[in-house]
Amino acid sequence: MKSFLQFLQRSLKYFRSTKRVWRKPPRADLLIIDRGTASPLDEMFAHHKPHIMEIRGESVNMLALLRALPKIHLGAVAYLEAYIDFVNPKLILSRNGDSDLNLWRLMRRKRSHYKVALVQNGWRPDNFGAIPISKFEKSSTTIRPNVDCAMIFGPAQADDRLYKYAQSIIGVGSSKLNKIDFSKFPKTQKEIVFISEYRHQEFLRDPNFYRVDAIVCKYLASFAIRNSVKIHVAGVMPDHERIEAEKNWFVEQLSGSEWQFHERSKAESSYLLINDAELVVTVDSTMGYESLSLGKKTAILSCRKFGRSKGYETLFDLMSEKINSHMDLPDFTRGINNRFGASFKFDESGFFWSNIESLDEFERVLNNVYNASVAEFEQISRPFADQLMVYDYGNTKIRAYVEGVLTDSLESK
Repeated sequence: MKSFLQFLQRSLKYFRSTKRVWRKPPRADLLIIDRGTASPLDEMFAHHKPHIMEIRGESVNMLALLRALPKIHLGAVAYLEAYIDFVNPKLILSRNGDSDLNLWRLMRRKRSHYKVALVQNGWRPDNFGAIPISKFEKSSTTIRPNVDCAMIFGPAQADDRLYKYAQSIIGVGSSKLNKIDFSKFPKTQKEIVFISEYRHQEFLRDPNFYRVDAIVCKYLASFAIRNSVKIHVAGVMPDHERIEAEKNWFVEQLSGSEWQFHERSKAESSYLLINDAELVVTVDSTMGYESLSLGKKTAILSCRKFGRSKGYETLFDLMSEKINSHMDLPDFTRGINNRFGASFKFDESGFFWSNIESLDEFERVLNNVYNASVAEFEQISRPFADQLMVYDYGNTKIRAYVEGVLTDSLESK
Protein backbone atom coordinates (compact mmCIF):
# COMPACT_ATOMS: atom_id res chain seq x y z
CA MET A 1 0.00 0.00 0.00
CA LYS A 2 2.84 2.37 0.81
CA SER A 3 4.31 2.14 -2.69
CA PHE A 4 0.92 2.75 -4.31
CA LEU A 5 0.29 5.77 -2.11
CA GLN A 6 3.71 7.13 -3.07
CA PHE A 7 2.80 6.56 -6.71
CA LEU A 8 -0.55 8.28 -6.14
CA GLN A 9 1.16 11.25 -4.47
CA ARG A 10 3.52 11.60 -7.43
CA SER A 11 0.55 11.45 -9.78
CA LEU A 12 -1.35 14.07 -7.80
CA LYS A 13 1.64 16.42 -8.01
CA TYR A 14 1.33 16.33 -11.77
CA PHE A 15 -2.41 16.98 -11.79
CA ARG A 16 -2.23 20.74 -12.07
CA SER A 17 -0.13 20.55 -15.23
CA THR A 18 -0.97 17.03 -16.38
CA LYS A 19 -3.64 16.04 -18.81
CA ARG A 20 -6.31 13.86 -17.21
CA VAL A 21 -7.70 11.37 -19.70
CA TRP A 22 -11.20 9.99 -19.14
CA ARG A 23 -11.40 7.60 -22.10
CA LYS A 24 -10.16 4.04 -22.39
CA PRO A 25 -6.71 3.56 -23.92
CA PRO A 26 -7.15 2.13 -27.44
CA ARG A 27 -6.56 -1.52 -28.16
CA ALA A 28 -3.29 -2.37 -29.87
CA ASP A 29 -1.18 -5.47 -30.47
CA LEU A 30 1.96 -3.53 -29.52
CA LEU A 31 2.18 -1.39 -26.39
CA ILE A 32 5.30 0.75 -25.97
CA ILE A 33 5.75 2.00 -22.41
CA ASP A 34 7.30 5.46 -21.95
CA ARG A 35 6.92 8.12 -24.62
CA GLY A 36 10.25 9.64 -23.61
CA THR A 37 12.18 6.58 -24.83
CA ALA A 38 9.74 5.31 -27.46
CA SER A 39 11.92 6.33 -30.39
CA PRO A 40 13.05 4.56 -32.54
CA LEU A 41 10.75 1.66 -31.61
CA ASP A 42 7.59 3.60 -32.49
CA GLU A 43 9.03 4.45 -35.92
CA MET A 44 10.27 0.90 -36.59
CA PHE A 45 6.88 -0.63 -35.88
CA ALA A 46 4.59 2.16 -37.05
CA HIS A 47 2.91 -0.27 -39.46
CA HIS A 48 1.53 -2.12 -36.42
CA LYS A 49 0.00 1.11 -35.08
CA PRO A 50 1.50 0.77 -31.60
CA HIS A 51 0.01 2.54 -28.61
CA ILE A 52 2.42 4.54 -26.45
CA MET A 53 1.80 4.72 -22.71
CA GLU A 54 2.95 7.89 -20.96
CA ILE A 55 4.55 7.38 -17.55
CA ARG A 56 6.45 10.64 -16.94
CA GLY A 57 3.53 12.83 -15.94
CA GLU A 58 2.47 13.82 -19.46
CA SER A 59 -0.97 12.38 -18.75
CA VAL A 60 -2.81 10.13 -16.30
CA ASN A 61 -5.55 7.80 -17.46
CA MET A 62 -8.25 8.16 -14.86
CA LEU A 63 -10.13 4.99 -15.82
CA ALA A 64 -6.97 2.91 -15.37
CA LEU A 65 -6.26 4.67 -12.09
CA LEU A 66 -9.75 3.87 -10.77
CA ARG A 67 -9.49 0.26 -11.93
CA ALA A 68 -6.17 -0.02 -10.07
CA LEU A 69 -7.61 0.90 -6.67
CA PRO A 70 -8.69 -2.65 -5.64
CA LYS A 71 -5.08 -3.78 -6.14
CA ILE A 72 -3.64 -0.93 -4.11
CA HIS A 73 -1.15 -3.28 -2.39
CA LEU A 74 0.71 -3.76 -5.71
CA GLY A 75 1.75 -0.14 -5.94
CA ALA A 76 2.45 1.32 -9.38
CA VAL A 77 2.18 -2.15 -10.90
CA ALA A 78 -1.60 -1.96 -10.29
CA TYR A 79 -1.91 1.11 -12.53
CA LEU A 80 0.33 -0.41 -15.21
CA GLU A 81 -1.70 -3.63 -15.26
CA ALA A 82 -5.02 -1.78 -15.39
CA TYR A 83 -3.78 0.25 -18.35
CA ILE A 84 -2.41 -2.89 -20.06
CA ASP A 85 -5.77 -4.66 -19.69
CA PHE A 86 -7.47 -1.86 -21.60
CA VAL A 87 -4.92 -2.04 -24.44
CA ASN A 88 -4.88 -5.87 -24.53
CA PRO A 89 -1.50 -6.14 -26.32
CA LYS A 90 0.35 -9.19 -27.58
CA LEU A 91 3.66 -7.54 -26.74
CA ILE A 92 4.86 -4.86 -24.32
CA LEU A 93 8.07 -3.16 -25.39
CA SER A 94 10.08 -0.57 -23.49
CA ARG A 95 13.49 1.09 -23.49
CA ASN A 96 12.96 2.17 -19.87
CA GLY A 97 13.76 -1.09 -18.08
CA ASP A 98 17.37 -0.32 -17.14
CA SER A 99 16.39 0.61 -13.59
CA ASP A 100 12.57 0.49 -13.31
CA LEU A 101 11.69 -2.66 -11.35
CA ASN A 102 7.95 -2.27 -12.08
CA LEU A 103 8.47 -3.07 -15.77
CA TRP A 104 10.10 -6.36 -14.73
CA ARG A 105 6.94 -7.39 -12.85
CA LEU A 106 4.38 -7.16 -15.62
CA MET A 107 4.35 -10.92 -16.31
CA ARG A 108 3.54 -11.79 -12.68
CA ARG A 109 -0.02 -12.89 -13.49
CA LYS A 110 -0.21 -16.58 -14.42
CA ARG A 111 -2.80 -15.94 -17.12
CA SER A 112 -0.96 -13.05 -18.75
CA HIS A 113 -1.39 -13.48 -22.49
CA TYR A 114 1.20 -10.88 -23.49
CA LYS A 115 4.98 -10.95 -23.59
CA VAL A 116 7.31 -8.29 -22.17
CA ALA A 117 10.58 -7.32 -23.86
CA LEU A 118 12.94 -4.71 -22.42
CA VAL A 119 15.51 -3.00 -24.63
CA GLN A 120 18.70 -1.55 -23.13
CA ASN A 121 18.62 2.22 -23.44
CA GLY A 122 21.97 3.54 -22.17
CA TRP A 123 25.29 2.71 -20.59
CA ARG A 124 25.26 2.25 -16.82
CA PRO A 125 28.07 1.69 -14.28
CA ASP A 126 26.78 -1.86 -13.89
CA ASN A 127 25.34 -4.51 -16.19
CA PHE A 128 21.81 -4.54 -17.56
CA GLY A 129 19.26 -5.81 -15.05
CA ALA A 130 21.52 -5.36 -12.02
CA ILE A 131 19.62 -2.46 -10.43
CA PRO A 132 16.03 -3.81 -10.69
CA ILE A 133 17.11 -7.34 -9.76
CA SER A 134 19.03 -6.06 -6.73
CA LYS A 135 16.02 -3.96 -5.67
CA PHE A 136 13.89 -7.10 -5.77
CA GLU A 137 16.37 -9.28 -3.89
CA LYS A 138 16.63 -6.69 -1.11
CA SER A 139 12.90 -6.01 -0.84
CA SER A 140 10.20 -7.91 1.00
CA THR A 141 8.01 -8.26 -2.09
CA THR A 142 7.25 -11.68 -3.51
CA ILE A 143 6.62 -10.35 -7.04
CA ARG A 144 9.52 -11.92 -8.88
CA PRO A 145 11.03 -10.09 -11.88
CA ASN A 146 10.25 -11.91 -15.10
CA VAL A 147 10.53 -10.79 -18.74
CA ASP A 148 10.25 -12.80 -21.91
CA CYS A 149 13.20 -11.10 -23.59
CA ALA A 150 16.04 -8.81 -22.51
CA MET A 151 17.60 -7.04 -25.48
CA ILE A 152 21.03 -5.83 -24.43
CA PHE A 153 23.89 -3.96 -26.10
CA GLY A 154 26.19 -7.01 -26.11
CA PRO A 155 26.79 -10.33 -24.31
CA ALA A 156 29.11 -8.77 -21.70
CA GLN A 157 26.34 -6.36 -20.66
CA ALA A 158 24.14 -9.06 -19.11
CA ASP A 159 24.16 -9.19 -15.33
CA ASP A 160 25.04 -12.68 -14.10
CA ARG A 161 21.59 -12.99 -12.52
CA LEU A 162 19.75 -11.86 -15.66
CA TYR A 163 19.55 -15.43 -16.91
CA LYS A 164 17.33 -16.28 -13.91
CA TYR A 165 14.78 -13.59 -14.71
CA ALA A 166 14.71 -13.33 -18.53
CA GLN A 167 13.52 -16.22 -20.66
CA SER A 168 15.75 -15.10 -23.53
CA ILE A 169 18.64 -12.64 -23.89
CA ILE A 170 19.63 -11.15 -27.23
CA GLY A 171 22.58 -8.89 -28.02
CA VAL A 172 21.05 -6.25 -30.29
CA GLY A 173 23.41 -3.27 -29.97
CA SER A 174 22.12 0.31 -29.94
CA SER A 175 18.70 0.65 -31.55
CA LYS A 176 19.36 4.35 -32.22
CA LEU A 177 22.71 3.75 -33.94
CA ASN A 178 21.49 0.71 -35.87
CA LYS A 179 18.81 2.71 -37.68
CA ILE A 180 21.23 5.20 -39.33
CA ASP A 181 22.24 4.70 -42.96
CA PHE A 182 25.57 6.55 -43.04
CA SER A 183 25.81 6.23 -46.83
CA LYS A 184 23.15 8.93 -47.13
CA PHE A 185 25.36 11.58 -45.53
CA PRO A 186 28.46 13.27 -46.96
CA LYS A 187 31.62 12.53 -44.98
CA THR A 188 33.92 15.34 -43.84
CA GLN A 189 37.11 14.17 -42.15
CA LYS A 190 37.62 15.30 -38.55
CA GLU A 191 40.83 14.54 -36.69
CA ILE A 192 39.57 14.16 -33.10
CA VAL A 193 35.96 14.01 -31.90
CA PHE A 194 35.38 14.33 -28.15
CA ILE A 195 31.96 13.18 -26.93
CA SER A 196 30.50 15.65 -24.47
CA GLU A 197 28.61 14.24 -21.49
CA TYR A 198 27.88 17.66 -20.02
CA ARG A 199 24.42 18.06 -18.53
CA HIS A 200 23.77 21.54 -17.24
CA GLN A 201 21.32 20.35 -14.57
CA GLU A 202 23.93 17.91 -13.27
CA PHE A 203 26.59 20.63 -13.29
CA LEU A 204 24.36 22.95 -11.24
CA ARG A 205 23.62 20.12 -8.79
CA ASP A 206 27.24 18.99 -8.45
CA PRO A 207 29.96 20.81 -10.44
CA ASN A 208 32.48 18.26 -9.18
CA PHE A 209 30.71 15.55 -11.19
CA TYR A 210 32.63 16.74 -14.27
CA ARG A 211 36.01 16.95 -12.58
CA VAL A 212 37.34 13.98 -14.57
CA ASP A 213 35.93 15.36 -17.83
CA ALA A 214 37.83 18.59 -17.19
CA ILE A 215 41.09 16.72 -16.54
CA VAL A 216 40.66 14.63 -19.69
CA CYS A 217 39.79 17.68 -21.82
CA LYS A 218 42.80 19.66 -20.60
CA TYR A 219 45.05 16.70 -21.37
CA LEU A 220 43.37 16.31 -24.78
CA ALA A 221 44.00 20.00 -25.54
CA SER A 222 47.70 19.45 -24.81
CA PHE A 223 47.74 16.34 -27.00
CA ALA A 224 46.07 18.23 -29.86
CA ILE A 225 48.57 21.11 -29.65
CA ARG A 226 51.56 18.72 -29.67
CA ASN A 227 50.21 16.79 -32.65
CA SER A 228 48.83 19.82 -34.55
CA VAL A 229 45.30 18.42 -34.76
CA LYS A 230 41.87 19.93 -34.22
CA ILE A 231 39.32 18.81 -31.62
CA HIS A 232 35.63 18.62 -32.53
CA VAL A 233 33.25 18.51 -29.57
CA ALA A 234 29.99 16.61 -30.07
CA GLY A 235 27.57 18.68 -27.99
CA VAL A 236 24.65 17.13 -26.16
CA MET A 237 22.42 19.94 -24.83
CA PRO A 238 19.19 20.47 -26.84
CA ASP A 239 18.20 24.12 -26.29
CA HIS A 240 19.93 27.47 -26.80
CA GLU A 241 20.39 28.41 -23.13
CA ARG A 242 21.94 25.10 -22.12
CA ILE A 243 23.94 24.88 -25.35
CA GLU A 244 25.63 28.15 -24.42
CA ALA A 245 26.37 26.87 -20.90
CA GLU A 246 27.86 23.68 -22.35
CA LYS A 247 29.94 25.59 -24.89
CA ASN A 248 31.25 27.98 -22.21
CA TRP A 249 32.33 25.03 -20.07
CA PHE A 250 34.46 23.71 -22.93
CA VAL A 251 35.98 27.16 -23.58
CA GLU A 252 37.79 26.87 -20.26
CA GLN A 253 38.77 23.21 -20.64
CA LEU A 254 40.17 23.36 -24.20
CA SER A 255 41.91 26.71 -23.91
CA GLY A 256 44.94 27.10 -26.21
CA SER A 257 43.98 24.32 -28.63
CA GLU A 258 42.21 24.52 -31.97
CA TRP A 259 38.70 23.25 -31.45
CA GLN A 260 35.13 23.53 -32.65
CA PHE A 261 31.86 22.97 -30.85
CA HIS A 262 29.09 21.16 -32.76
CA GLU A 263 25.55 21.63 -31.49
CA ARG A 264 23.19 18.69 -31.47
CA SER A 265 20.89 20.15 -34.10
CA LYS A 266 19.17 16.83 -34.83
CA ALA A 267 18.98 13.35 -33.36
CA GLU A 268 21.77 11.88 -35.49
CA SER A 269 24.18 14.87 -35.30
CA SER A 270 26.67 13.24 -32.93
CA TYR A 271 26.58 9.95 -34.82
CA LEU A 272 27.55 11.75 -38.02
CA LEU A 273 30.46 13.40 -36.23
CA ILE A 274 31.65 10.01 -35.03
CA ASN A 275 31.44 8.65 -38.55
CA ASP A 276 33.64 11.55 -39.73
CA ALA A 277 36.22 11.06 -36.96
CA GLU A 278 39.72 9.70 -37.30
CA LEU A 279 39.87 9.35 -33.51
CA VAL A 280 37.02 9.36 -30.97
CA VAL A 281 37.68 10.15 -27.29
CA THR A 282 35.24 9.62 -24.44
CA VAL A 283 35.16 9.21 -20.68
CA ASP A 284 32.26 6.77 -20.28
CA SER A 285 29.47 7.72 -22.70
CA THR A 286 27.22 5.21 -24.45
CA MET A 287 28.27 6.86 -27.70
CA GLY A 288 31.90 5.89 -27.08
CA TYR A 289 30.91 2.22 -27.12
CA GLU A 290 28.71 2.84 -30.17
CA SER A 291 31.79 4.32 -31.87
CA LEU A 292 33.73 1.18 -30.95
CA SER A 293 31.02 -1.00 -32.49
CA LEU A 294 31.36 0.92 -35.77
CA GLY A 295 35.07 0.11 -35.87
CA LYS A 296 36.13 3.71 -35.26
CA LYS A 297 39.45 4.27 -33.51
CA THR A 298 38.18 4.99 -29.99
CA ALA A 299 39.97 5.91 -26.74
CA ILE A 300 37.93 5.27 -23.58
CA LEU A 301 39.32 6.98 -20.45
CA SER A 302 36.82 5.49 -18.02
CA CYS A 303 38.17 6.92 -14.77
CA ARG A 304 35.05 8.67 -13.47
CA LYS A 305 34.16 7.96 -9.85
CA PHE A 306 30.82 8.54 -8.18
CA GLY A 307 29.92 8.68 -4.51
CA ARG A 308 26.80 7.81 -2.56
CA SER A 309 25.11 11.10 -3.39
CA LYS A 310 21.40 11.75 -3.93
CA GLY A 311 20.08 9.70 -6.80
CA TYR A 312 23.05 7.32 -6.75
CA GLU A 313 22.39 5.47 -3.49
CA THR A 314 21.10 2.20 -5.00
CA LEU A 315 23.81 2.13 -7.64
CA PHE A 316 26.57 2.93 -5.14
CA ASP A 317 25.45 0.19 -2.74
CA LEU A 318 25.17 -2.32 -5.57
CA MET A 319 28.61 -1.52 -6.94
CA SER A 320 30.27 -1.52 -3.53
CA GLU A 321 28.90 -5.02 -2.86
CA LYS A 322 30.24 -6.24 -6.19
CA ILE A 323 33.64 -4.66 -5.60
CA ASN A 324 33.82 -6.24 -2.15
CA SER A 325 33.45 -9.64 -3.81
CA HIS A 326 36.39 -8.94 -6.15
CA MET A 327 38.82 -7.03 -3.92
CA ASP A 328 40.21 -7.19 -0.40
CA LEU A 329 39.50 -4.09 1.72
CA PRO A 330 38.51 -1.76 -1.13
CA ASP A 331 38.81 1.99 -0.57
CA PHE A 332 35.59 3.86 -1.37
CA THR A 333 36.67 7.22 0.07
CA ARG A 334 37.12 8.69 -3.42
CA GLY A 335 34.04 6.98 -4.83
CA ILE A 336 33.44 3.98 -7.06
CA ASN A 337 34.93 3.75 -10.52
CA ASN A 338 32.68 3.57 -13.57
CA ARG A 339 34.79 0.82 -15.12
CA PHE A 340 35.43 0.12 -18.78
CA GLY A 341 32.70 -2.18 -20.03
CA ALA A 342 30.84 -1.77 -16.72
CA SER A 343 32.24 -5.15 -15.77
CA PHE A 344 35.00 -6.92 -13.85
CA LYS A 345 35.38 -9.15 -16.91
CA PHE A 346 37.86 -6.60 -18.31
CA ASP A 347 41.26 -5.49 -17.00
CA GLU A 348 41.91 -2.10 -15.44
CA SER A 349 43.63 -0.99 -18.62
CA GLY A 350 44.10 -2.16 -22.17
CA PHE A 351 45.29 -1.01 -25.58
CA PHE A 352 42.47 1.55 -26.04
CA TRP A 353 41.11 2.06 -22.53
CA SER A 354 42.05 2.79 -18.93
CA ASN A 355 40.16 3.01 -15.63
CA ILE A 356 43.11 4.82 -14.07
CA GLU A 357 43.11 8.59 -13.61
CA SER A 358 46.67 9.32 -14.69
CA LEU A 359 48.18 11.61 -17.33
CA ASP A 360 50.67 8.84 -18.11
CA GLU A 361 47.77 6.46 -18.77
CA PHE A 362 45.99 9.05 -20.91
CA GLU A 363 49.18 9.50 -22.93
CA ARG A 364 49.65 5.75 -23.35
CA VAL A 365 46.08 5.14 -24.53
CA LEU A 366 45.92 8.17 -26.85
CA ASN A 367 49.28 7.33 -28.45
CA ASN A 368 48.23 3.71 -28.93
CA VAL A 369 44.98 4.61 -30.66
CA TYR A 370 46.26 7.66 -32.57
CA ASN A 371 49.24 5.80 -34.05
CA ALA A 372 47.41 2.56 -34.85
CA SER A 373 46.20 1.99 -38.40
CA VAL A 374 42.48 1.43 -38.88
CA ALA A 375 43.15 -2.22 -39.70
CA GLU A 376 45.37 -2.71 -36.64
CA PHE A 377 42.83 -1.09 -34.33
CA GLU A 378 40.02 -3.19 -35.78
CA GLN A 379 41.97 -6.39 -35.17
CA ILE A 380 42.69 -5.43 -31.54
CA SER A 381 39.31 -3.94 -30.65
CA ARG A 382 36.80 -6.15 -32.48
CA PRO A 383 36.76 -9.00 -29.89
CA PHE A 384 35.91 -6.42 -27.20
CA ALA A 385 33.43 -4.51 -29.38
CA ASP A 386 31.46 -7.65 -30.17
CA GLN A 387 31.11 -8.35 -26.45
CA LEU A 388 30.18 -4.81 -25.46
CA MET A 389 28.12 -3.35 -28.30
CA VAL A 390 26.83 -5.45 -31.18
CA TYR A 391 26.38 -3.58 -34.46
CA ASP A 392 23.17 -4.68 -36.22
CA TYR A 393 22.38 -2.24 -39.01
CA GLY A 394 18.65 -2.05 -39.55
CA ASN A 395 17.85 -3.48 -36.10
CA THR A 396 17.22 -6.87 -37.71
CA LYS A 397 17.31 -8.74 -34.39
CA ILE A 398 14.74 -6.53 -32.67
CA ARG A 399 12.55 -6.61 -35.78
CA ALA A 400 12.71 -10.40 -36.02
CA TYR A 401 11.65 -10.84 -32.38
CA VAL A 402 8.82 -8.27 -32.47
CA GLU A 403 7.43 -9.44 -35.80
CA GLY A 404 7.61 -13.02 -34.57
CA VAL A 405 5.52 -12.23 -31.51
CA LEU A 406 2.99 -10.06 -33.31
CA THR A 407 2.48 -12.57 -36.12
CA ASP A 408 2.40 -15.52 -33.72
CA SER A 409 5.37 -17.09 -35.51
CA LEU A 410 7.93 -16.83 -32.68
CA GLU A 411 8.68 -20.11 -30.98
CA SER A 412 8.00 -20.02 -27.25
CA LYS A 413 11.25 -20.31 -25.28
